[in-house]
Amino acid sequence: MRGYNSRVSPAIPSVANSGWEVLALVDTSVIQFLEFLSVEKGASGNTVAAYRNDLGQLEEFLSAKKNGSAIQWTGINQNHVLNYILYMKSQSYAEATVARKVAAVKSFFSFLQAEGRLKINPTETLASPKVGKSLPKPLTVQEIDELLEQPARRNSPEAKRDRAMLELMYATGLRVTELVSLDISSSQPLLLALTLDVGLGDLGSHVCPRVLLSCPEDS
Repeated sequence: MRGYNSRVSPAIPSVANSGWEVLALVDTSVIQFLEFLSVEKGASGNTVAAYRNDLGQLEEFLSAKKNGSAIQWTGINQNHVLNYILYMKSQSYAEATVARKVAAVKSFFSFLQAEGRLKINPTETLASPKVGKSLPKPLTVQEIDELLEQPARRNSPEAKRDRAMLELMYATGLRVTELVSLDISSSQPLLLALTLDVGLGDLGSHVCPRVLLSCPEDS
């Protein structure tokens, strides 16, 4: 079933022929989806709790629109989901929060379809909200000085390592991922330069000239 392999806990009765009310079936579907996230996907407790909260909010919204009557997932279409998105935006949720909640809803309906409980996924053609990217806030000169001074407050090999890493990152503008992926072969002490692999194939290596690489033991 599209890669899904439900492992329903014995504590949760089977949906088929259970005779439960529709609302109870809804709750069971959500619980089984949360178990799928935890068991099959290895999601953390915090992630599962966030999904539970997001889907619970969706249930409350849909139930209110139906005057408190039971919800049937097979009766939910894309307009219902779009109205839910508009509702969240009207409540002044941050763009990232709306995007996260929509992702939870899309994942849930994909699960129901893969399990054969839905013939049509109402979110299949629904575009995810775009989240604007804000520019990072630069550190002040005082904050940078404080950061660079931290290793000097300790006298250990780790402190010398940290100083070398911070000084190198500050002098070259290296990303953290680039910094931690460096090895001895990346340095060219005689040229006072550093060779970086930025992951662009034949164009992936370039040299940062005039970077003085001092050994921690020399300090």
